[in-house]
Amino acid sequence: MNDSEYESDKEDKCIPRFKKKSEWNPPRSNSTTNFLRREDDTNPKPHWVGPKFTKPSFLLYKAADLETKNTPIAFYAHLQSNLALSGMKIHQTIIYNTVDLNIGNAYNNANGLFTAPLPGTYVFGIATGTIDRSHASVELVLNGVVKDVSWADSMDHNDRAFATTSTPLTIKAGDIVMARIGIAIGGNSLESDPYIRCSFSGFRLY
Repeated sequence: MNDSEYESDKEDKCIPRFKKKSEWNPPRSNSTTNFLRREDDTNPKPHWVGPKFTKPSFLLYKAADLETKNTPIAFYAHLQSNLALSGMKIHQTIIYNTVDLNIGNAYNNANGLFTAPLPGTYVFGIATGTIDRSHASVELVLNGVVKDVSWADSMDHNDRAFATTSTPLTIKAGDIVMARIGIAIGGNSLESDPYIRCSFSGFRLY
């Protein structure tokens, strides 16, 4: 074999033959989330010259997810006046009947329940005041499970007592949060007037 024959054989057998650009077609995908899907995908061209992309479904999903994450939810409600403890029972829901803020309409002042419209991390606050030989523990309850508790105790003296809680909770859509009387209760009343305000509040952090 002479040198020219060797070079020719090497070119034919050792070096792979690449298609010309005009012969090359890019791989196609049937995936609905193909980021490079073209509007004219039924007639693909050898090169992506000036492509026009359809709006991928993942972008729509991300936009909806971002909108959900940024949806504000917040409420603040308080007792309109003093609440007699003589008519309250252990584990009875406290209905904060005056609503000052209710973004998202998640708090119901007819039954005292907050129903989460969206999942996320929320922060809930309870403020409780008692007056003149009264005391009451108040529980923050998520789906029937106690998550926090405070106790305002002025049972042994004629004066006021005030207790607060601030509680972060990660909850799901449809979960129910409420404030209720705890295991300690007695005396005259919960005080909610120009001096002390009994309140229930919350907001979605993210």
